[in-house]
Amino acid sequence: MTGCDHCSRPGVPYTYQGIEFDGLHANRGERLCSPCLWSVADADGIKILVVDDRPTVPPYVYDSKRDADKVTIWIPAELRGIDGRDARPKRRKTRR
Repeated sequence: MTGCDHCSRPGVPYTYQGIEFDGLHANRGERLCSPCLWSVADADGIKILVVDDRPTVPPYVYDSKRDADKVTIWIPAELRGIDGRDARPKRRKTRR
């Protein structure tokens, strides 16, 4: 059994539906343990294929590292403010 390509640590083996796995993750031609996979993902970013449900917007690839500052989320007007986080705090009226 071989270990991680970066740190030589063996993976945590497991069995799923009768098939035995070595517990290492495939990443760009390498076999990595979980901690190394997360460190590589943090350093290089994760590529995500985004398919919009609107027919005018073509599918595109989002990179979590490179495009982190380009993300905008559009929220319809009828859904804004329903959770109360953006509402002004209500003050109690003081009795005199």
